[in-house]
Amino acid sequence: MPSLTHVCLWDDNHWERVTASDIAKSHPFVETVSASSKLFMCELCGQYVFYSKGKKRIPCFGHSSGEMIKDCPERTFGYGYTPPYDEKQHELPLKINLNGIVSFSLGLICVPDNLLEKNTYVEINLPGCNSSFKYLSDRLLINQVTYLSVGNIPSEKYELTTYNASPGIEQYWPTKIKGIDPTGTWFDAQTGKKLPYDADVVINKPYYLVVKRRPVPMSDDIVIQDVANIYGSHHLKVYKVMALKYSREAACFFLDYHCRLTDNPVNVQPIWPVYSERDYLIKHSKDYMFFLVSGDGIMHLYPENSKLHYNKVERVNLKSRQQFISVGRTHTLRYKYYWRDDVQKSLSEPVIEVTDNNNSITSGIVDKLPTDRIIRIILPYDGTMIRKENGIITEKRAVKAEEQTTVYNIGWGTIISIFIGLDCIWEANFEKNKNESEDEEKLLKMLQSCSGNMIDIPHSIGSLAHHFKNYPKIRQWIYQCVRQGRMPEKALKMIKCYVVNGKVV
Repeated sequence: MPSLTHVCLWDDNHWERVTASDIAKSHPFVETVSASSKLFMCELCGQYVFYSKGKKRIPCFGHSSGEMIKDCPERTFGYGYTPPYDEKQHELPLKINLNGIVSFSLGLICVPDNLLEKNTYVEINLPGCNSSFKYLSDRLLINQVTYLSVGNIPSEKYELTTYNASPGIEQYWPTKIKGIDPTGTWFDAQTGKKLPYDADVVINKPYYLVVKRRPVPMSDDIVIQDVANIYGSHHLKVYKVMALKYSREAACFFLDYHCRLTDNPVNVQPIWPVYSERDYLIKHSKDYMFFLVSGDGIMHLYPENSKLHYNKVERVNLKSRQQFISVGRTHTLRYKYYWRDDVQKSLSEPVIEVTDNNNSITSGIVDKLPTDRIIRIILPYDGTMIRKENGIITEKRAVKAEEQTTVYNIGWGTIISIFIGLDCIWEANFEKNKNESEDEEKLLKMLQSCSGNMIDIPHSIGSLAHHFKNYPKIRQWIYQCVRQGRMPEKALKMIKCYVVNGKVV
């Protein structure tokens, strides 16, 4: 029996591609491993597969007969089949908006001016909802993504038709876009953007899950909070989900909804020469560019172009006027368009905007936490945000020019530094006034006053104390409950809510 060739094993905080021969060598005495063990998964269809040495002692992976989905490409087209990677598979960004009534917006990425006419317009159809939306080209923003409302009723797919436009616009705006799958659709809680199929997710980052049935976490490593209801044909609900640590249970939870938990997500980051970046568009003025490739994705170029490989760095020829670069495994996970254009290189006197609920935050020592523990950053040029917790770097993130970057869960001991190039242009140290401990005392008092149903708690609950580094009294209270093995149910909900939102709601 031939073996499946796209099989992964959870190992060292991420899913690692393995072969049946690898398992036979590392575990020579193992005869079979059932699919129900959830040890091996097929990355093409996201289902668990079995391992067996077979009657002729030839190791192999295979799909079981009891699978829910039977259209895996390797099942349909034969073992060893790899689906063709098509640049037209990329999806337009779909956003969820949670301001009051839940609604959705479809983003149209910017296209070359010669593809649009004054009388160009687009029509977005929602086949499952029997509704459509029409927009004239004068609604489109220049050099950035234009998000157009597609209503508050989720559709499983969106059909985009462009009228009075030049041929070739389909390369930028696909005619069919995947919508909201009622069995589970993920959105980035920070940007509101829908995640593609098989997207990478990381710990301590919130995501929205739109689904028909409430998800059931497999362990305390997953925190789930009710957010909103969506009234429509499917009666969907929105949940905020966050993984607290890398574990096999947490990885299996996300895999059930077609996402991969990993500490090394797929990404392609331009590193040289200078460029100007907006959503899905990078402008540059050179014939080449160096990229840092991370994760287990593969870079694809359209049209085909030459590139040189240096370990994790790729040098790509960008002599053509426009270049489409995507990265993915069997599906497109990230993509951008690279346009040759003049790039302003002067970075003198950059005007930056760092706000807390529209109130400006100045550089230096800050003795007050921002509202909801959130700050928002807008830079005139591409830059980098570096976050430190008690002197240790915990996050490094690219900040795109003229786009809002949101930083969550600001706490005492947090230092946020913003760089343009190698220059630090802004830095704030959130330092608690030692004479004031009102926040900690207030939350501690609320926890201690919780009454009602007492529940048994596992030792893994102690991992929640990690999120209270600057509240030693609360951390000590959690550890005490863990030693006792019991905690008020209301207090546990309060702690999880604080971990996710930075406050008790």
